[in-house]
Amino acid sequence: MRTNRVPNLPVPGCKPAARDDRCSGLTLVEMLAVIAIIGLLVGMLLPAVQGAREAARRMTCGNNIRQIALAVEQHHAAQGGFPPGAEVSNASCTAEDSTIRRAPWTAHILPGLEQLALYTRLDPANPASRFAALQGDGEPATDAAAQNTVLPIFKCPSDPAASWSEPSCNYMGVQGGGTEAEAECRNGSALNYRLRFASGILHTNSRVTAGGVRD
Repeated sequence: MRTNRVPNLPVPGCKPAARDDRCSGLTLVEMLAVIAIIGLLVGMLLPAVQGAREAARRMTCGNNIRQIALAVEQHHAAQGGFPPGAEVSNASCTAEDSTIRRAPWTAHILPGLEQLALYTRLDPANPASRFAALQGDGEPATDAAAQNTVLPIFKCPSDPAASWSEPSCNYMGVQGGGTEAEAECRNGSALNYRLRFASGILHTNSRVTAGGVRD
């Protein structure tokens, strides 16, 4: 008896194996194994990527410190001393709500950071009140936009707060320290004292020279 056999037709998009009419592919177990291997590789690669990003952020922080240090040295060369930690119009130990204007050391070194235009806007040479554009205790800022300018050089990218769109500084100047009895000034309430020392390099109205730094 003669039987007619209908040949297997190829499935569109599927190339039959060399010795079999069925399509070749991955089994479920093989697919799960591939997914597990990919997940393992991603898990190994992710910490390396994060580490590289953090290393780049630390490098940026280090570069910021070097530029700030050079600006401080430039101020010393031009003004004959390091910048004051804070320049106030009234150096006496006054109550916390007294009207005194403060210009931090970061404002004094702006010319060395290629920010001469911003430095000028802060009005440092005002005969009535130096740095009159800055806000003091009880005094409004005459140029609030200048005072609130965000400068990335004062922010370390490793700090999560560095991404905030407000002026801040991750690099602190040392005014000195000691016990409360050794403080040059102490005011405020018992729960919120303001202590002011004069044993460091960048203290209130200071002009410390390199020769005065003994250690």
